[in-house]
Amino acid sequence: AARWGIGFSFLKGQEYLSVQAKKAELFTSEDGQYIDFNTQVEIAKSDTAQTGFGAFNGAGASIDIYFEAPFETRVGNSKIRVSVADIGLIRFNKQTLTLAEDSTFRYTGIHVNSLFDINADGNNSTDNIIDSILPFKKRGFSATLPATFDMTYETQLSEHFHLIEGIRYVFNANYGLLAYIKGNIYIN
Repeated sequence: AARWGIGFSFLKGQEYLSVQAKKAELFTSEDGQYIDFNTQVEIAKSDTAQTGFGAFNGAGASIDIYFEAPFETRVGNSKIRVSVADIGLIRFNKQTLTLAEDSTFRYTGIHVNSLFDINADGNNSTDNIIDSILPFKKRGFSATLPATFDMTYETQLSEHFHLIEGIRYVFNANYGLLAYIKGNIYIN
């Protein structure tokens, strides 16, 4: 008889960091007079003041779906299984640092009037330079979970040998399609 199941999960958003850089080019002029940084990037980082196991920076939910159907073939008893796990998202709070930047920044150096007063004009501090390149904003952010799709075909070829063929894919992740074949040998 066929079996199916559904599972629900409630999730705690503890820490999150996502960097998606479609373009990040760095160019230095031949004479060293300037550096160009050309970027198209999206960054999201959960609240940096709340980290570790006790941090609660967001909440979410996910669902898992499972189906299995046995059937008879000329070769032996078979089963097909299909499952999708972690379909869902986490909504992070309004303290999440986000950035969506598509621009070119030209750095021509720091002009120093006096070695004794490097930050005299207030524009040369590390924070001011970073803020001009990467202006983060605080806002709520939703992160989609990397959902996993699995499909297998199992056949009991003999009393002692079981063959499984399958495919696996993870959505929203750096993951290629995995196709596999494996066998189980039963000694007893």
